[in-house]
Amino acid sequence: MNQPIAPFKAYDIRGDTVDFVTPDFAYRLGVTLTKHLSATHIVIGRDARLSGKTLANAFTAGVIASSGKVFDLGLCGTELVYYATQIERRYQAGVMITASHNPKNDNGFKIVLSGARPLYFGNGLEKVASMMGDVETVPMNQNVPKTDIDIWSEYIAHILSYVDVSALKPMKIVMDCGNGPANLVIERLRSYLPAELVTIRSKIDGHFPQGVPNPMLETQRQYICDAVIEHDADFGVAWDGDFDRCFFVDEQGQFIDGYYIVGLLIESLSASGASRFVHDPRVYWNSLYLTDKYAGTALRSKTGHAFVKETMRQHDADYGGEMSAHHYFKRFGYCDSGMIPWLLIYAHLSRSNKRLSACVKQAMVRFPSSGEINFKVEDTEYVMRHILDDYSSEEDMQLDDVDGLDMSFDLWRFSLRKSNTEPLLRLNVETRGDEHLLNEKVEELSAKIKTASELKAQI
Repeated sequence: MNQPIAPFKAYDIRGDTVDFVTPDFAYRLGVTLTKHLSATHIVIGRDARLSGKTLANAFTAGVIASSGKVFDLGLCGTELVYYATQIERRYQAGVMITASHNPKNDNGFKIVLSGARPLYFGNGLEKVASMMGDVETVPMNQNVPKTDIDIWSEYIAHILSYVDVSALKPMKIVMDCGNGPANLVIERLRSYLPAELVTIRSKIDGHFPQGVPNPMLETQRQYICDAVIEHDADFGVAWDGDFDRCFFVDEQGQFIDGYYIVGLLIESLSASGASRFVHDPRVYWNSLYLTDKYAGTALRSKTGHAFVKETMRQHDADYGGEMSAHHYFKRFGYCDSGMIPWLLIYAHLSRSNKRLSACVKQAMVRFPSSGEINFKVEDTEYVMRHILDDYSSEEDMQLDDVDGLDMSFDLWRFSLRKSNTEPLLRLNVETRGDEHLLNEKVEELSAKIKTASELKAQI
């Protein structure tokens, strides 16, 4: 795969709205998708960012200049764009204007083709990048004609179809919308569910007065953790800016690593007859254990939504889960949804009569995990070779290079992979029921990474 050039990333387009993702850029993107990829009917949506409407107008102007048509969902989450391209095949492309959890002055584009098939670097996004340089801009009329569409009823009916609403028990659930558009879904769901849905940061506000929603950051997740305790809730859910990821907090106000939610969804979906599950390569012993327990088939994918979706399509998998809180469903066009997972967890808690903390406790004890630890490293390849050499002589070592450096031993394993977009190494460590060993190996690997990085700097 060729290396993307800003603002093009491995899986999408993202950057600041001063130098990169400008109206001029959006116009040229509209021309390119329409003229060079023959996408004459394009559905678009946008998140809460203040630049979204201007970029949508500029993009639309580019499409119209190339004799195409735009169908506008307005404010929504990425999954509504995915869903629109699944239920209406006349759309040759879907474009979500979002920068997800990036700083508030950033924006970008997530692009899918008909059937919600992702466009990424390696299967066409690189062609878009190269073609855009040949497009000339013209003065743009801000009142560009586009057709507004409303698929909310169909979408709500679809996500509710994943659970038996009549079997759901009354619960109190706190929901942190992060001032993004997630509350547009929650308000439409209220009348269908027996739950008391308590929303915080529910007002859509592109200024993001309490910070851009990114529950991977402790400062951001604290809002939902505190609110669950304050409202004595059964559990809490938080989303990122375009709600394609969801994060969970148990009834004790404890944030739950996405790894253990993947396992819980494997367990829940197995009870409904699902049997083929895709997992990412960073942490997976718990996923393998549960898939085997329920006589299912585990399939490993490289990290990243484009790879997970491709693996799911190849193997017709029922569900795919990443520790980063992306959850993918066969019936949702193999796409990720931030709304289906919490409905499934709600249904699981209703069936099991267990609290959320109890549902994940055994997995956390059985396979303790470090969570993802990032290291700023200038030469990631050098450091990874150094780490490989350090552990290659271990007798019980098993090596896997499906995605970065994956080394497993009898009682522990680690994954070390470079970021697709930043000079970072991402480390994940897990053990077989040994918290002390986990801490020991995290400390050991951290020291080795630092040493290797310093050695390289001296060369």
